[in-house]
Amino acid sequence: FVALSARDGRCTLRPVPTSAKSNLYFDLADALQQPDCPVCRLIDRDVRQYIDGFFYESLTVVERRAEIRAARGFCSVHGSILAGNSRTLGTAIIHHDVINDVLRGFPQSTNARVRLTSTLAGAFNGVRDALTKTLRPQRECVLCAHERHHERIVLETLINHLNDDALRAAFAQSDGVC
Repeated sequence: FVALSARDGRCTLRPVPTSAKSNLYFDLADALQQPDCPVCRLIDRDVRQYIDGFFYESLTVVERRAEIRAARGFCSVHGSILAGNSRTLGTAIIHHDVINDVLRGFPQSTNARVRLTSTLAGAFNGVRDALTKTLRPQRECVLCAHERHHERIVLETLINHLNDDALRAAFAQSDGVC
């Protein structure tokens, strides 16, 4: 690890000892004092902050929206977090994006659409495969990926600091991890 330090108006890099305690260490110590799994508590908080940050800062970033379109929106678990008055317009924009992307992938031939809507047999004549390919996400939920990444960081922090007496004592008194 390295940290920046300003000395004589110049920034220099200096090594940080592995015993240094990050903000996450203190967040983890606080979460251990509360009921339920501290890791889940911190991950849930982080995902909600990530969502808020996305809607307030990144909703118009083309690359972010492309990732969400490729995932066909958010999974059902994370999609339920989006409910809320402050996110209504952003959620509508994302859903509009995803629906338009899916519609662009539907078979363009009128003949295929007629077969699909008029007979069940039409769905099995290649149209079904095209629709399945169009509806299938090309990547995982963006929030699931973020959650998994943050979970790894929280668990590494917990493991790296279990030799710390205060954190070990707090962990012993906690509900533990799930």
